[in-house]
Amino acid sequence: MRSKFRADIRDHLVLPFGTATKADITRIHLVHVAATGIRLESDVPLVYIDKSKRTPLTLAQFADVFPAKPSDYENREVDEQEGLVFIRDELKKYNPNMTKYEGWFLDYYFEHVKGYHFSDLIIAMEEKFKGSSYSAFLPIPEMQIYVADPLDDFAYEPNNNFRVDYGFWDGQRLIAVEIDGAEPAGYARDVRRDRMLRRGGVDVIHILNAEIEKHGERAIRNLLPFGFLGNRRTEIHSPFDSIPF
Repeated sequence: MRSKFRADIRDHLVLPFGTATKADITRIHLVHVAATGIRLESDVPLVYIDKSKRTPLTLAQFADVFPAKPSDYENREVDEQEGLVFIRDELKKYNPNMTKYEGWFLDYYFEHVKGYHFSDLIIAMEEKFKGSSYSAFLPIPEMQIYVADPLDDFAYEPNNNFRVDYGFWDGQRLIAVEIDGAEPAGYARDVRRDRMLRRGGVDVIHILNAEIEKHGERAIRNLLPFGFLGNRRTEIHSPFDSIPF
């Protein structure tokens, strides 16, 4: 019997998202190997995370994940607040079947980011720290996460695939944000999913549709960790600075 060679790369994550399906993992290919590194290519959306760096995935890395660039701003600098709107609108394109509540989550999330970094009080008090809203975490729509079932004695591979509404990487762990309706019939399914995600090191935050509808941006402000907003005192360059127009 012919031997199989295998290399486990434990500090690196490759996560399909958006319109990708569970089976689309086979469409991610290793195409280049060199002394300087390796290259993966895919015709489905994916995000790569180097866990060993222990740094969050932020809005500043938008251009590293998404191919779109703001062509409407050719020959002039992209205003930071306009850049945030562009990123928000691009993220929505990767979830064509999003519910209105998932769409509102993005709207309120970016309002939350702008309110923290661009309020009149903040600008007056910390003028020299302008330009760091891109340090806020980048939400990945419809992120797919593969995890194993701890009760399956024969599961040698993490063959349970869960699509979460938005995935975030905070530098230490994945955080899944689920926008939930009132579905008591799905309680057992949700418990099993959350149990496997947490066993796989994924934190899960649930926000109810009714909470978004009633409280708007306040629901995002009070239910997401403060750290999602990034660091106002750290200079972060625009994700569009290095994109040739």
